[in-house]
This record gives sequence, C-alpha cells and structure tokens, in this order.
Amino acid sequence: MKAVTVTPGQKNSLQLREVPLPWVEDVPDGRGVLVKVLRAGIDGTDREINNAEYGTAPPGDHYLIIGHESISFPQHHRGFRSPPGLCAHPHSGSRHL
Repeated sequence: MKAVTVTPGQKNSLQLREVPLPWVEDVPDGRGVLVKVLRAGIDGTDREINNAEYGTAPPGDHYLIIGHESISFPQHHRGFRSPPGLCAHPHSGSRHL
C-alpha cells in the first residue's frame, strides 16, 4: 500500500512510499481493524514531525507513517461489528493507518 512517511529526526524527509499491507493480527489483544482510507490529510502535527521537532518510528521500522486525519471504512476486523456505512477515525500514533 502507499503511505506518506517521514524519517524521524530528519528534517524535510516527507515522501510517498510503498509499505507492506498491515495485518489485523499485528495489533495486540484482538483490537486491530484494517480500514480502507478514502481521503487523508496532513495537519499541523504532521508538519511538526516533518520538521523533526518530535516523532519516533515504531520498533523495527526506520520510518513513521503520518496523516492521521482521514475518512475511512472498516474492511477487516476481529470481534468488531461495523454497521453499514460506519466511518472510522484512526487513533493518532497508530503504526498502521
């Protein structure tokens, strides 16, 4: 899948990158939900991360996926029932968006 990423600590490292598709099973305690992102936005927090003001990559990665402002629909989940037309808003700081 494509994602907008930065290399934490490296100013102006924003890039569009091909990254592995996440798995619901990657999220502990069965809380994972894979969403289809229809639209994503970059906000002030993302700008600050791209300016190397803060931000860290998840363990095992050297980049951070940004763009937590999105309109998304649940696609695959474990134990989560989504009513038709439910729109999801991912939590900030999630490894996979």
